[in-house]
Amino acid sequence: MPSVVNLSKLAWHLNVRFEWLSTGRGEMTYHDNELIQNPVLDASISPDQKEMLEVYAALPATQKEALLGFLKTLK
Repeated sequence: MPSVVNLSKLAWHLNVRFEWLSTGRGEMTYHDNELIQNPVLDASISPDQKEMLEVYAALPATQKEALLGFLKTLK
């Protein structure tokens, strides 16, 4: 029986929902605008970084591209 941590990592790597993988209930996949939580990353990023990822995930593709271009100019 895999641990919750290992199931969570497996779900993330397979790009399926944890609930679906562990119980068979709910939707199997995520919608395009949903941020997929990485269980390893989740523990290592700050709240403001998490918020930026959530905002970024909700943007349309053209705005994501524009934002990335802008951020690269700040390096």
